[in-house]
Amino acid sequence: MAIGFNSSAKTLGIGGRIIGSLFFGVFFLMGLGFEVMIIRQTAGTFATYNWTPADAIILSSKISPPRDSEHNPVLQVRYAYTFDGMRQESDGIETGSGALETSDVYQLAEHYAVGKNVPCWVNPAKPDEAVLRRKSRATGFIVLFPLIFVAVGGIGIWAMWRRRTPQDDDAAKPISSRDKDSKPGRLIMGAFFGVFLLAGCGVTYVLFVGPVLQIFAARNWTQVPCEIVSSRVKTNSDSDGNTYSVDIVYRYTYHDRTYTSNQYHFMTGSSSGYRGKAEVVNRLPLGSQTTCYIDPANPADAVLERDANGELWFGLIPLVFVAVGAGGLIFTFRKKAGDSGGFIVPKPALATTGGTASRPLASGVADQGPQTLKPSASPKAKMLGVILAALFWNGIVSIFIFSVGAGKWDGFSWFMGLFLIPFILVGLGLIGAVFYQLMALFNPRPRLTVSRGVLLPGDTIDVSWELQGRIDRLQGLQIALEGREEATYRRGTNTSTDKEVFALIQIVDTADPVAMHSGSAKLHVPPGAMHSFKAANNKIVWALKVHGEIPRWPDIKDEYPVEVSPKPIAR
Repeated sequence: MAIGFNSSAKTLGIGGRIIGSLFFGVFFLMGLGFEVMIIRQTAGTFATYNWTPADAIILSSKISPPRDSEHNPVLQVRYAYTFDGMRQESDGIETGSGALETSDVYQLAEHYAVGKNVPCWVNPAKPDEAVLRRKSRATGFIVLFPLIFVAVGGIGIWAMWRRRTPQDDDAAKPISSRDKDSKPGRLIMGAFFGVFLLAGCGVTYVLFVGPVLQIFAARNWTQVPCEIVSSRVKTNSDSDGNTYSVDIVYRYTYHDRTYTSNQYHFMTGSSSGYRGKAEVVNRLPLGSQTTCYIDPANPADAVLERDANGELWFGLIPLVFVAVGAGGLIFTFRKKAGDSGGFIVPKPALATTGGTASRPLASGVADQGPQTLKPSASPKAKMLGVILAALFWNGIVSIFIFSVGAGKWDGFSWFMGLFLIPFILVGLGLIGAVFYQLMALFNPRPRLTVSRGVLLPGDTIDVSWELQGRIDRLQGLQIALEGREEATYRRGTNTSTDKEVFALIQIVDTADPVAMHSGSAKLHVPPGAMHSFKAANNKIVWALKVHGEIPRWPDIKDEYPVEVSPKPIAR
């Protein structure tokens, strides 16, 4: 019986397209929402660069204490200026800004002291509107960040519903049958992983490398006395709970000049654990005197605690992005040795003339008779793989959850919360898969033996099995020989592998407890069976598939690769 096979790229049905569109739609809508909000804020910032400069005098300046532990103190400034010969008053400090940080409030209060002459910028269309500060134009580059999500979502939705063209038929062919690789595709994938690498390196530098360098540099900083002018534990709240940070403002004098700072240590952000932060605040109350360390080259840079603490190690989490980016770039641009783009077909084995023909492996190594097969992946290996996948995925997601919990997204917290929901659900699914594989570790273990290690078309061999463990839980056992083609395709910028089963030969299908425990059966390999082979992007794989049915428990699903050698050619 001859066995034929075919390989075709599977296309998504309407259900798959809808699910894919919903997934990419989250990227598109969230990115678009961010883009609109950022453009509105940026437009207000840039508008001040068309306003008219004027001289102002500070009429009043005071700091209002925070309403509670979640809010910052508020700077209230009133100033007067003259515009077109008329005296005007305003209290605007900066356009498009939220609440100022504690350190900014105290520093600006000193800068905008009562009676001080300072510059301001006046809206010519509305003379009673003015600001004391203008944001840098460089902040406008932030509008480019959401476009990444918009592009990913838009291209993904377009790819789900686009019509196929004659060029797509060529693109759907196995890579090994095409003459040239897709350089644009590699460049796009390289840019994608490059973003991961750059973002990971940047965040790692800010959260870990930078603080470490500052900790070492601060060993040589100058020690000066300082006075605590504000001391509290700041609370950052959201739907995931509260995190806390030490918020202490202190004032010091160096070379007859007064400076204000609120840098307690070099680590940024907030974390859980209220008691430790409260102990620091109780030790440094308002009005107390202590010591701070300042950089002689830049006296405005100071710190109260220059040693490292446990929070520093959280700065290593972004290395996950570095690993993804670097690994993706290596995978995208590496050139496989000896990759000629064509099939690598093994030479047929030769039979001897006169006497019994030997049955060599495709590699030329003589067959050594009965062999015990090994599974393609052991239960422990499967368990480890799922654990690594769960750690990898949830590690990335936890960075964003931590950022939202720490209040770094501020007004976007609810927005980011919705954005993270699909990723959190995937992470929970991976955690569930870990427990599933943990249960599978306690399944009975099959042991398969074949009478000959290499199969030939037209062969008849003995297959023996034995299950070790609690086989009383089994309700059925099936063993079959499966032949399949695996072909790698490139669709746009994505590379995927399609698997097409072209042969399934049943060996055992029983519910008898005695037969499930151990037994043997004959396996007839069809005379026209295609031999095993492996090319750069195509494979013909043969394997014995074992399926044990266990109610209310993970089933036994193991695969034992076997080799089918080309049929010998007599000389």
